[in-house]
Amino acid sequence: MSKSSTIAASVIVSFCAITASAEVIRGTGEPMNFDIGYGIKVNEGSTLNREWIIVTDQRLPVNLTSFTAKTRIDDRNWIYDIDYSVETSEDIQAIEVRFIPFDVWGESDRPLSATDIKDFSGGNHSFSAEWRILSESDAVHHFAMLGYVAQIKLSSGAILRANPDAVIEEARKFSEDFSSGDLSTDE
Repeated sequence: MSKSSTIAASVIVSFCAITASAEVIRGTGEPMNFDIGYGIKVNEGSTLNREWIIVTDQRLPVNLTSFTAKTRIDDRNWIYDIDYSVETSEDIQAIEVRFIPFDVWGESDRPLSATDIKDFSGGNHSFSAEWRILSESDAVHHFAMLGYVAQIKLSSGAILRANPDAVIEEARKFSEDFSSGDLSTDE
């Protein structure tokens, strides 16, 4: 086998290993046409429904099992309101779940990070989080949300982080130029 064939085979094996360790679940969310009160409809006439995507790193003992992402206005502030559930097969002490919003044009916004620090026994756990949306345009153009467990702290003290490759692979289905730098919650 030539050197270039060996390299190509290694790349294919590595790519398959990344994909094999992740599970992706897709679903339909809230309509993009919604009422914000006072008889005002956003995206009136649209039949588009938002999408949600969960990327699960099967190497982690915690899975994001579901989430709903809503865009709402509260006291003249636009808000992402996300309810989500995780299932853990081990006792953990902390979890960070990230959500990456995409607009209708496939552009991503800064990831939203939800960290919960407390002792969790194995089983199902539900959470709610909200984030202020900095622009009305981001709020009304929000189309899809990708969620994943970014990292956990086990009861043993070990910290496990998700493999970002599967998340990036799914994000590139919306935005071809999405990169590992787009996973950062830093501004």
